[in-house]
Amino acid sequence: MEVGDRVVIETEGNLKWADGKTGTVKTIVHLRPKDPDILTITVDGMDTKKPPFGIVTVYDVEVRKIDAEAEPMDISGTDDPVNHPSHYTDGKYECIDYIESQQYDEDGYLFNAVKYISRAGKKDPDKYEEDIQKAIWYLKRRKERWQVIKKSISTKDYILDKGLENTLPGIALELIEKREFDMAAKVLQMELDTHKEHSS
Repeated sequence: MEVGDRVVIETEGNLKWADGKTGTVKTIVHLRPKDPDILTITVDGMDTKKPPFGIVTVYDVEVRKIDAEAEPMDISGTDDPVNHPSHYTDGKYECIDYIESQQYDEDGYLFNAVKYISRAGKKDPDKYEEDIQKAIWYLKRRKERWQVIKKSISTKDYILDKGLENTLPGIALELIEKREFDMAAKVLQMELDTHKEHSS
């Protein structure tokens, strides 16, 4: 399967709102060498104003290539100012797809820096320098804030400050710092269950 291929989604009803729909492969993401490719597809006839906004993500094995002669959908030539602004869809990759693939969407400073770099002079040719200046501002702000946060508050100090030492919520904060989110949620559920028992 390649970007631009016309396909029909055949998921045996796993995606009831998409099964049988046709569309054009927009991106192909290789997560792991042994896993099937994941395709992002712009889908014909789907409402672009409601989830999933005309875009479907499925495994390669869930779609079938059709009519190679059919003219592919090309969102880069159209301007959908809400879902696919032209100043972010001017090439093969849409800005948001790149941001998400690099996980910059988890950091507001980096999200905005990449956004302004990508659209510089495209949304408004007269604002090229302003867009670049905004990108610089977000990068500098990110560096400053990161240094301040790293210097000022450790998780241990925060737990002590909040009186959460030797408590399940305190353990949850330590787990969050280690990015062990599932375990942190389980620990908080234990705290919730214990609190309910004592309050009833």
